[in-house]
Amino acid sequence: MTDMVMDHLVVRVPDLARGIANFTELGFHVSPGGDHGITENALIVFKDGTYIELLAPKPDVSVLPPATSDLDDMGRRWMGWLSRSPGAIDWCVGVADIDAVLAAWSHPSLPSSFSRDFKRQRPDGAVARWRLGSPEDMDLPFLITDTTDRAIRVPPPPLPHPNGAEGMRKIWLGVADPIAARHRFNRLFKRWPSDGADPDTYNVSGVEIALVDSDHHAGKFALTLNGSTTGPRELDHGRSFDITISLEPR
Repeated sequence: MTDMVMDHLVVRVPDLARGIANFTELGFHVSPGGDHGITENALIVFKDGTYIELLAPKPDVSVLPPATSDLDDMGRRWMGWLSRSPGAIDWCVGVADIDAVLAAWSHPSLPSSFSRDFKRQRPDGAVARWRLGSPEDMDLPFLITDTTDRAIRVPPPPLPHPNGAEGMRKIWLGVADPIAARHRFNRLFKRWPSDGADPDTYNVSGVEIALVDSDHHAGKFALTLNGSTTGPRELDHGRSFDITISLEPR
């Protein structure tokens, strides 16, 4: 996965106001993101440029659009987010040319569709635009390429986070079959067993991705953050929608 950078994690929250309140109580600065149409979001942006997206249906959306058989891979993935219970639901990496990467990934055992355009209007009226794409395999990340300046989509963090969080260190990715997932990740990372690396740990722009059994934690991922804390500590699961989030000093 050369030329990839860790971009963000997606957290489904029951409603945006509650999500913002909970993560503020956990010691994060939460910035308004904006409006996607039927969903809205807020961002927890770190000094290293990665962020956590809090995603919720808008308050006036009582019925979600039905899933249809003609949805592409990204459409099925997005619909899956909205049908899930609150918690950790997905992960995203950034690439310079999304369709080139999807084409390079495509394989009879790992089909991918092409990307499509998305946008979000911020509270100040600015519009961020990007393209998303996804392989059929939902263990793998979905991909993003900005078509407007990334700073429109991801403004820099306004202030240091009160809890000391500075960036992502390790993502514990829950998969149904770690051995099968390892084969797919090895192919995309162009890594072989003889490399001598930890067979279940990968690296995306300095962030470790560890493949673990899905029973390891609740939701799609658990997260370890770099922090300016004096010792390791785990944040309150009751406020994080049962996501395991820990902070460790550098």
